[in-house]
Amino acid sequence: MTPRLVGDPVSVNPPPGKQTYPRAIKLQSGVLLAASTILEPEQSISLSSSLDAGISWTPYSTVVKSPTPDLQLNNPFLLELPSGLAFSEKPGGQNEGYLYYRLVIYYSDDAGETWQHLSTPVQEPGLIYGNWEPFLRLSNSGVLQFFYSREVGGRDQDNLMRVSHDEGLSWSEAQIISGLEMETRDGMLGLQEIVPGSGHLMAVFESVEEKGDGTVFEGRFGIWSVISRDDGITWGGRKLIYESYIWDAQTGEYIKRNAGAPQITMVGETLVISFMTDEEKLEGMWHRNAYVKIIISADKGLTWDNKLLVAEKAAAWAGLLALNETDFLVLCDHEDRTEAQRGSLVQLFD
Repeated sequence: MTPRLVGDPVSVNPPPGKQTYPRAIKLQSGVLLAASTILEPEQSISLSSSLDAGISWTPYSTVVKSPTPDLQLNNPFLLELPSGLAFSEKPGGQNEGYLYYRLVIYYSDDAGETWQHLSTPVQEPGLIYGNWEPFLRLSNSGVLQFFYSREVGGRDQDNLMRVSHDEGLSWSEAQIISGLEMETRDGMLGLQEIVPGSGHLMAVFESVEEKGDGTVFEGRFGIWSVISRDDGITWGGRKLIYESYIWDAQTGEYIKRNAGAPQITMVGETLVISFMTDEEKLEGMWHRNAYVKIIISADKGLTWDNKLLVAEKAAAWAGLLALNETDFLVLCDHEDRTEAQRGSLVQLFD
């Protein structure tokens, strides 16, 4: 199978303003819901809906608004439960100057039109610690799994999981699924069950494993994975999936660049990973000059190929949604607007 882009990108959240970090799900009804972080004119987490498989989007509802400019909202994630919708987001900020971080769960029992606070699985003072990038999954046994990334002092970051047996009212202690006893910067986790109902899971994430003087990261981000074969109870098999390089004509050699913020989904029997990278051009801060691309795997994640450019810079924080056995959406922040680009897997014949 080979990935191809279908049509032009469309706005996920049509109202004007600065937007980022889109994530979308397909409800049992067939309706698509997408969450976007709205940074301007007023900070909020807002939802859009699509009745035509992502061809067009209309504003739907607002999950939460920031009561003050000092409280930043970001990193939304949606999940449909048997009894309703769960939604997680991060009130706080980046890792400089913020005093407190919370990862919060909201709940809707009317298909996302209105929302109520349900629980706060994670809260911790900032400056030294940071908690962000939540991901929700319902296990095959009906356990709600809550994944997120936790920074310790700027030098180390792990991916963690908590579980809930009451649909998000209460939560277990945290379990580290990647980065345990390692000084790495694991984050931006995405997750996919490789064979439906098997409990064979692949989590993908960005990481820097090379360090400089203990304060400045000399290394570059790459995309890594860990595997669970028991529906998320235990994890292992850490593996590098993708590294970025760019040819430098002046030195006559390849220079390592960044690849990060991956997400993963299954389209038919093909795995698809989206990510952002600065491997196209050397300029500025990488995450502000990145392109969004995808790679695919036809052998359950053993090998990856067929890289495809989805969005030119500045593009970042992509999400993925499988629509059917061949089609999918790549959502991203493109020039401060949340967009969705349709893609399709096609069979090429010689």
